[in-house]
Amino acid sequence: MNYCIVDSTDKEITEKLTKLGYTCIDVVASDRVSPSICRHSDVLYKKLNSNTIIVSSCQKANIPILEKLGYTVLVTDLLQPGYKTECLLNYVINDSYYINNPDTALKPDDIYLDNKIEIIVKQGYTNCSTICLTSSSYITDDKGIYKKRKKLLRGICKK
Repeated sequence: MNYCIVDSTDKEITEKLTKLGYTCIDVVASDRVSPSICRHSDVLYKKLNSNTIIVSSCQKANIPILEKLGYTVLVTDLLQPGYKTECLLNYVINDSYYINNPDTALKPDDIYLDNKIEIIVKQGYTNCSTICLTSSSYITDDKGIYKKRKKLLRGICKK
């Protein structure tokens, strides 16, 4: 079975996801971030690898569900409303890359960064600005992220 963490206040979206075979885990509305993003899973959760996920402490209700699905759950209570502190979990991490703004991202333990190329960008909401298609292909409309990835692909920079 496939699972997704989603804001279930939009019933149309959850119904469509259910029809596609997903079981929806509801994001708990958070007072740890600005009201406009209080149900954004990409701000409140960060999947580090296939079995480890960081969650904001305000999502405690979902921890047993994630653990039952086999995840090791790490909890942070560092999220606070405002740009620099509410995007702590909003970075890109996959098999190949760690794309982040070090001024805003909560850096994962080095074990999760092993063999990954770090790409430092100015965008704090890195994950919101990027769609990862595969570990090496992305869609973004953020010019800074685009330029860094383009330079990396050309071998001009290492990060």
